[in-house]
Order: sequence, then structure tokens, then C-alpha cells
Amino acid sequence: MILTQEHQKKILNLCPFSVYNGVTFNLQNKDGETAVSIAEGKFLTDEESQNIARLFLECHYDRDKVTETVLENIHDRNIKLELLNYHKMYRQQQEFNALMNEPGKKRNIMKILLCGYGGNGKTTLKHALQRSFIEAKLLQRSKEKAPSSEKEEYEPTPGIDMATVNISKAGKFGIWDFAGQTEYYVTHNMFLSAENSIFAVVFKITDTPEKQKNEVISWLSFIKAIIMKTIAKGQFKPTVILVASRADQLKKGTRKQADALYREIQLEAKKMFGEYLNILDETFILNCHDSQHRDMNRLRTCIKLTKNKEFVPKICEKIRDEKPGWIVSTFPVIKWNSYVQKVKAMKASADEEEIGSISDEEPLKRVTKFLQYLGEILYIQSSLTRGGDIIVLDPQWLCTRVIGPMLAPEMFVKYTKRLTKKTIYSRSDIEVVFQDFADIDSLIDLLKEFELLYEVNVDSPESKDMRYVIPGMLENDMPKDQWEVDRTKNIYYGRRFQCRDETDSFSPGLFPRLQTRLERHFREMDSPTEGIWKNGIKVCSSVEGLIYMTKGWRAIHLCVRAEKEDDIGKCYMMLELVTDDVYYVINICCPGTNIDVHILSANSLKNHCDPENVSYYTMGQVKEAEQKCKQVLDKRKTKSEEVSDLLCRGYDSEVLRSLGYQSDVKWMLQDTLKEFSIIMDRRRDSGGDYRMMADLMGFERAEVASWEEKDSKQSITQHILSNGQEVGNAKPG
Repeated sequence: MILTQEHQKKILNLCPFSVYNGVTFNLQNKDGETAVSIAEGKFLTDEESQNIARLFLECHYDRDKVTETVLENIHDRNIKLELLNYHKMYRQQQEFNALMNEPGKKRNIMKILLCGYGGNGKTTLKHALQRSFIEAKLLQRSKEKAPSSEKEEYEPTPGIDMATVNISKAGKFGIWDFAGQTEYYVTHNMFLSAENSIFAVVFKITDTPEKQKNEVISWLSFIKAIIMKTIAKGQFKPTVILVASRADQLKKGTRKQADALYREIQLEAKKMFGEYLNILDETFILNCHDSQHRDMNRLRTCIKLTKNKEFVPKICEKIRDEKPGWIVSTFPVIKWNSYVQKVKAMKASADEEEIGSISDEEPLKRVTKFLQYLGEILYIQSSLTRGGDIIVLDPQWLCTRVIGPMLAPEMFVKYTKRLTKKTIYSRSDIEVVFQDFADIDSLIDLLKEFELLYEVNVDSPESKDMRYVIPGMLENDMPKDQWEVDRTKNIYYGRRFQCRDETDSFSPGLFPRLQTRLERHFREMDSPTEGIWKNGIKVCSSVEGLIYMTKGWRAIHLCVRAEKEDDIGKCYMMLELVTDDVYYVINICCPGTNIDVHILSANSLKNHCDPENVSYYTMGQVKEAEQKCKQVLDKRKTKSEEVSDLLCRGYDSEVLRSLGYQSDVKWMLQDTLKEFSIIMDRRRDSGGDYRMMADLMGFERAEVASWEEKDSKQSITQHILSNGQEVGNAKPG
């Protein structure tokens, strides 16, 4: 059963009923209605959609059933991801609800995430928020005049600084201070979380209006990108506070102009992102050094009102208190089995009333996920490394001891040992930087799990000095000659993954992670990569593929080419593999980003245009042209091309799903064609074979007889179809 996109969207509308709220098939409301009966009246009119929706509601408790019975009927990858995310949210809520029966208490779990470019005053603001009235007075006495940002000595934050602090007049909060240097942006999405968070976007009121607006929009787009679509669309909107710094540097008499500019930026931000983010109306233009100014106190009051007290099981508190003692040799990373033994030893010496009755691994996994939800640990459910899942007991260590020196630009003089940018790193390079506070083999395993690094010489794993690529550290763009003329290549296909509108963006960590994932998958297919650059990765086998990030980082181009038509299947396999990986990484790095998939022009690719400037068509344009039996017009080049040159005939089912029985026979899938040919090639006395098909398609009997006499390896049925007219134009039988 194939569902149209419209029907798929109708099914998606049921998700808030079925997945997140846990509605079952037989559950009735006060009026005796079930979720299905409501859905049938409000959303669904098509019988197929209703049947799938019923099936979804009946079996949504079983994750495997959901995947097998519902998702296999939905071909739109965007819709699939939304369904999976709904289900993920529901499962997490169910797991956390199971912990509510354990001993525990409520506490404030809100975090303040300080975002903004380097030098905007985030760290200064963090210190000011903590400073009490008495501390401020003592500090002021030690200086000749009021504090100012003008003579501030700038000390950049490496990676992310995480701390639980007491904010004067507001209480305890976690404050995570994100480095403003672009080098660190590739890992920020690993720690930016919308759950239990307030985002403070800090910008300088003394910058030009255009720069202020661009910085705010850029960070709001970044924040939207990391928010799961299901959260933004229904459950809650993360709170964002815009903070303009350097108020003390405003020229005399310009405060009203600054207020007006702030309001203009704020209104524009609310207009663009109001559907996804709760951007507060208050105005905050601050001297981030002046901790006792009335505007700083207003900010504290605003933060205080966002407090969110949530139940925290005592076992979580106990693990949090005990975990510093589990760290060996300054390396706070342990494997799951070791972690389980530590928790069991802790429980053996504790009162059950104190920490609860959790005794086996499944409940402990729920506890561990909750600790990650609180930001106390990182729990990596491993798929690559030996020894199972990995627990990072101290996330701050990862940020300052690993990410800090790994990505630090030259301005970070505190790191006397850091990785310098280059394409290939030896194991010795990594040891020099990290050997004092990390087990190198375990650290490399950890970086592999985060898809920040991959091995180059995997064919010789016993080598004492392995070689590695860290895609986030690449600094050279792809040379223009990587898509040069190759007269042996005759088959060209391509796809473009594009941010949908100006609020959407690809997080900086997306493409390096995609490169790492693709390299692993290509290697598994015995097609190792031929080249990798900051904005591209290339693979060469019987099919050549190029994955390229365009300037502005708002679109990814996937280009493939091959020598002969026999390779069309391989082209399609590569297109699908890369597409799956693109969607996977988007869902990990920027799940809130909406994308559209366009089709690259085969003519443009054949002419070996710069990958940056390849022409493309929307899928709607391609389907419309096929439906009208017309070519697709490239308005930029004023040229036309056949739809059959844009989609992989015999493999790509887009046209079949769109036009159904009206599709031309050339779009029949290869597997279907083989089965059909076996049936139709066998002559029958009744005439119900390839001869009847030839009659219906308008061929003369003599023409068919001449094909029968030829000694051809091709099936006679396939020969007829390949020479046939469109099914819709076939004469009546």
C-alpha cells in the first residue's frame, strides 16, 4: 500500500494523540469517542490513511512494530523523522515516569545557556549575575571608578564552561558558557539542548546595526536547528533572552537610539522565530561589569521566574555525588560494565530507603539517561567501540581538556599544546596533546563515537602509529578540478539538500560528522574516499560520487556519475546511501532544520559546472513535466532535458508513487520488471503473454515476430517495453 504525501501528513497529525500522550485504541473520552473516531472526523477521509492510523494507535507501544508497520508505508523522509522523534519523546517520558516511584525530591534543574560571538561579554555577564551586593561593593572599593567593559582584558572561553552557580537574588542555576570562536561551533550542537534551558543571546550594542541583527539571527537559527521539530510545534517553546552588552560604551545622548535598535532587532526576531522560540519582550542593554545596576537586577528577576523544579530520584543525586571517586588517572570515562559495577558497589553500602530499589541494568539505563537529561554525565550508546556503552562522568572535562585544545585557534595561549590544522594526524600528534590527562586509545574511541574522527589506515590496525582525519579541523576548500571533464562518464545524477527558509540552517557540526559517517560507509562498500576537504568529500569506484557543501552552508550537493547504463543501479544505491546519511546526521545535529530535496540538472553536471553553481529543479517541476510528457526547462541555462535523465529509471519510484498507473513503462522498477518478464515471456495457448501486451501497446505482429527471431540476451517482454509507447497512449485491446 502506497500513501500519498497528503495522506502521510494526515497520519502525522495523529501523532500528538497517539505517541506523546499515550492514547490507546480503545481509550474513550467523556463523550465516548476514541482517538481514531476523532481523527476520522477531523483529519482523515481516505480509507488507507484510516487503516494505517488505526494500526499505529494499536501498536505504538512496540517500537519495532511501529517501525515495521507504519514507517514502511511512508516514503517522505521528513515525515518519517517526525514520527520517530514523536516516538522517541514518548519513550523517554515513559522511562522517566517509571523513575517517579523511586525516593527523591524536587529541585531546580534549569540551565542558562550563554550564546554569542567571541568578545561579546558572555563570561563577564556570568560573573556579574553571581556577584552579590556586598561582593560588588568590595570590588568597587578596590577600583578608582565604576567598572567598564572598555578596558576589559579579553580572555576567551575554551569550548564550553559548565558550572552550577548561585545567582544573586535568583537561586542556583547551571550556567553553560559557549565559546564564541567559530572553530568551536562544530561541537556546540552536542551540548546545546532545549530541555530545561534558557538561552541568553549576547550581542554588542556598539556594533553596526547590520552586524547586530546578523549575529542575533544567526544564533537564533542555530538554536532553532537543535530543537526537535516535535517540541517546537506542540510541547513547548524554549525561552530566549536577548542581551545587548557594552551599554557603558554608548556615546552620550544615543541611549534612545540604542533602545529603538534593540526593539527593531527583537521584533524582527520574534517575527521570524516566534513559531519556534519564546523570545521575551523585556529589553536588556547592559554594562556586563555593573552587577548591581537595575537592569542587571531585572535580568535576575526574569531568570528567577523561569525556575523549573522537577522530581529528581535520590539515586541520581547519589551517583552525582559519588562519580568523582570513580575517575581513574584524571580520565573520567568508563565503559558500561565498569559503571554497573560501581553503581552496585555504591548500592551495597547505602540504605535502600536512601537511593531506592533499582537493581538491574534496564532501570539503571533509565537512571543514566535521566542524569544525561540533567547534564550531569554523557551517556553514549556505543555502536563502534569494543566494550559496550560509554559514560563520560565529567562533561566539563570533555569540553576543556579535549575539545578545548583540539579545536583551539592560536589566540588561546593557555593551551601550550594543541592540535594544529592539517589533513592527516598521527597517533603521536594526538598523544603529545592529550597524554597527560587521557588514555589515548579510549579517547580515540570516544572521538569515533562522536563521529569527530576516523582512521585512515584501517587495513593495518596493528600499526603502532595510526593515522587519522578530523574533518572539523580541515582548512582547505575542495580544488575546482575535482569535477573536471571525464569523457568516459556518460551517466549523471544529483540531489540538492537545501535549507527551506531563512530561519533554517545547518549547524557547523553537521558536515564534518556527515563526512566521517560517509567515509565509514564507503569503506564498508570497498569504496574508500579519494579526497576530503573542508567543504567536500569524494569517492571513486565504478561510480564516482562528490558530496559538496555550498558557500553559506545552506545546501549540500550530491553528484554522481558513471560510464554506462548498467551502472544506473549503483548510482541510485549511492544516491540513497548518502541521502539516508544526510537525513540521519541532520536529525542528530540539527533536528529543527527543515530541508527540501531538489534534483540537480544532468546537463549542468555533464558540462562540469562548478559544483557551487549547478542548476537544479524542484521535485514538483520534475513530476509535472513527466505528467505532461514534457521536458524540464532549466531557466538559468534556457535549456531543456528529459525527466528520464534526471531520475534513475528502473530504481527511483518517485514517478510511480506520484502518477501510479499513468506512469510510463520506463519507470517500472527493475525487480518488478524481472518478475513481470518471467511471467510474460512464457507463451500461452490463450495468448495471454507478451504478444497480447504488444498488441495493447500498438506494435504490429510482424514487428514482434522479427524481435522473436533475433538472438538476444534481453527478454522479449523487456524488449517490447523498452521500445514501447506510453501506457496511457496504448490502444484498446
